[in-house]
Formats: sequence, structure tokens, C-alpha cells
Amino acid sequence: MTDLVLDEVSEKAATGRVSEIYEDIKQTLRTTQVNFLFRSLAVHESYFAAAWEALRPNASIVYFERCADSLRMRMTPPMPEDVPDFEEELEEECDYSEEQIKEINQILDIYNYINPKNLILVDALRGTLGGVKIGGITPGSMPPTSQTVEEEGVLIDNFLVVENGILREQALRELLSSGAYP
Repeated sequence: MTDLVLDEVSEKAATGRVSEIYEDIKQTLRTTQVNFLFRSLAVHESYFAAAWEALRPNASIVYFERCADSLRMRMTPPMPEDVPDFEEELEEECDYSEEQIKEINQILDIYNYINPKNLILVDALRGTLGGVKIGGITPGSMPPTSQTVEEEGVLIDNFLVVENGILREQALRELLSSGAYP
């Protein structure tokens, strides 16, 4: 997989439908940039448009945000005491100013915010390529006839997605298929 080079449609080069979807992605995911994931999928415009249409209703609900928050918290394990303070090392050994370190922290904060969302969306897309519908009694929506949260899809509470740096893909697939309306 190291030889794989992906084409992309940059935000500047995007026109028409792709540009509209990019703006919708930024608004829905509450981010300032379109992630490489979406820029590379945009090369396949028809798939990209259909994928976002299926993902968008799920990505715009509070539950999606809670899942991303939960994943984000689980992906940041407590550091052992013997791990050196990298910020201090940047200042002393690399001669980085406080302003440069602050800028680096801002970049990392952006990725820390968006990557759990992207991980959830990537797994949903991979599932759809395998024939899995995206959640609920009416996939991709929150129907007004729902009587329980389970009818909205699989309820995930406190699930470890990544363990020791390894994605628990099989366990995640089993969890996502476990509900009455997976």
C-alpha cells in the first residue's frame, strides 16, 4: 500500500456539485477545511455525491458528535510519567518559539477534532461498499415514527475502537451489525 498515490480535488479546484458538497461538509462537520478523505473521494464525483448524501443525515445529529467525542477521549491515553515533555524539547533543542509551538498545537487540535469523525465516516462508507445500509429503520435518516433510540441505528456506548494502536475492525463491524436495525 506504500506505492499508492491518490489523486484529489483540491478545495480551490472544486467546482459545481463538488464545491457545494465541500461547503456542506465544512458546515456539517464544523471544520474549516475539507479533509483529504473527501478530496480524494471527490475524484469519483458520482460516488462522492451519493456517499455524502447518505452520510450527511447521520453526521449532522448530536449522537454522531457524542460518538466522535467518546472516540476522541479513548484515543488519548494517559501518558506514562517517564515520557518526556515534547513541548519543552521543541523549545530547548529545536529552538522553536512559543508562537511556533502554539501554531503546531492548533494544527494538532484541528486533527484531533476531525479525525474521530472521519474514522466513523470511513467505516460507514466501507460498510456500504460491502452492502451494509447506514443505520436505522430508514437508513440515513431519523424518521419521525421512531419510538426508541435503537430504531435510529446501533446504540454505541463506551466502545474501544482502537486498542494498542490497532483498529478493532472486526469487533466494530460486529457491533455495528448487532442492533435490531443495524
